[in-house]
Amino acid sequence: MKEKELISLGFKRVEVPDSESNNGYDYYYYRLKVTPEIEMVSCDSDAIEEDGWYVKNFDWPGVVIVEINDLKELIRLLKKWTT
Repeated sequence: MKEKELISLGFKRVEVPDSESNNGYDYYYYRLKVTPEIEMVSCDSDAIEEDGWYVKNFDWPGVVIVEINDLKELIRLLKKWTT
């Protein structure tokens, strides 16, 4: 998945400076609050693989979304189910 695709879905960039993480470098990730109870979070910018970005939810540790169409459908369903 591309960074531009995350942004187009409403994901917001979260900057994490080294002074905050103490890991020796700055990085960033994206997050989207889909519903008041559900937040999706991307991988960190330093963990991007050849296929691009992926998205997770910390409450579902085994679920990793790598395809933009799957992410769009999941967001659509979560919004539908929680309204």
